[in-house]
Amino acid sequence: MSCLFLECSSLKYLPDISIWNISNITDISTLFCGCSSLISLPDISKWNINKVNLIYGLFYGCSSLEYLPDISKWSNFINNNNMINNISYLFYECSLLKEIPDISKWNTNNILDISYLFYGCSSLKELPDISKWDINHIHNMSYIFCGCSSLKKLPDISKWDMKNVIDISYMFCLCSSLISLPDISKWNTQNINNLNSIFQNCSLLNFIPNISKWKFKNKIKINDIFKGCSSILIIPDISKWNISEWNIKTPETLITSSFNSNPIKGIESDSIISEDIIKYSNSIEDTFSLKNNIDNESFENFNSKDNSKNNELNDFYDNFYD
Repeated sequence: MSCLFLECSSLKYLPDISIWNISNITDISTLFCGCSSLISLPDISKWNINKVNLIYGLFYGCSSLEYLPDISKWSNFINNNNMINNISYLFYECSLLKEIPDISKWNTNNILDISYLFYGCSSLKELPDISKWDINHIHNMSYIFCGCSSLKKLPDISKWDMKNVIDISYMFCLCSSLISLPDISKWNTQNINNLNSIFQNCSLLNFIPNISKWKFKNKIKINDIFKGCSSILIIPDISKWNISEWNIKTPETLITSSFNSNPIKGIESDSIISEDIIKYSNSIEDTFSLKNNIDNESFENFNSKDNSKNNELNDFYDNFYD
């Protein structure tokens, strides 16, 4: 069933497909991808997804949906299914969504990738308590909250065990309403190799948790991490970080002229993915590729409905199927 309604961008409603028996279906990924005019969905929470193993990008670009069916009811299926290991792009640019069903009950023990999960969900004011998730096997959580510009606080993700995570780049980027962060100083960051733009354009943050405690065993990318943080008063003492061999642009880009009264609207994309993430992504699907080639225009137009949406969809499919 993958791509069944792909880019049906003028559809406002669907027939009642909730009555379908999908008990033998294995792939519902990108099912509604690019259905940018849909204002409601049938109650697909009734579906038996017991054999589904591909679900990524399910609601990708459904930018007119304000509510979703209660897919928290899928918990029993997901919790008994060891095959689902990728929920990336699931709510990508669902920019009118006012709430997310309580997916905190989903068993994430086998998940490897949650990148772009809530990317561009600019109307969400709160999230389910995903601090309860077991993230022991997750390697990629880049862009997970990027563009959630109405969120004022996050679940207490300080509890997450980050020991196997490789990429947290752009994680909180453009979360322009966040006034505080959980105490992420507690995270085990030893395997992380990319935190580019992690706090970029968090323009209301006054303080950053004491990330000077973070330790890294690999070279790491740290470009633009505080860029556009125009309200920040104190930077943690990251002078203790040994950056002598790290992949950075210049010393000036670590702490940019980010005390700028006019934070930028866009961000620079990071198109380089580590070999480790590529290795793990290949274990998800042989043809699955993580390139993260998101251009500046896509960040500047979260809520627009212009031709750039078609370009984003094309990029998305290039990423997954090239």
